[in-house]
Amino acid sequence: MPSFISKIMGNSVSLEDELINLRLTSKQMQRASKKCEKNEKAAVTKLKKAIQQGNSEGARIYAQDAIREKNQALNCLRLG
Repeated sequence: MPSFISKIMGNSVSLEDELINLRLTSKQMQRASKKCEKNEKAAVTKLKKAIQQGNSEGARIYAQDAIREKNQALNCLRLG
């Protein structure tokens, strides 16, 4: 779009630029969600190990971490 049209319309950012930004943000959120899912799986693995060793306090902490990472992954997908 020619620059004079965007000045007339009062937009400094074109719709195409906004669309590109939205796509990039969506991809970033999807990557962040996958990272959170990976962290959740690691926390669950640590949780199982702590339960087998009888470490209830450590298991509780790992369980909280796993729940937090799961919620964060869902929030990232919701935003993306």
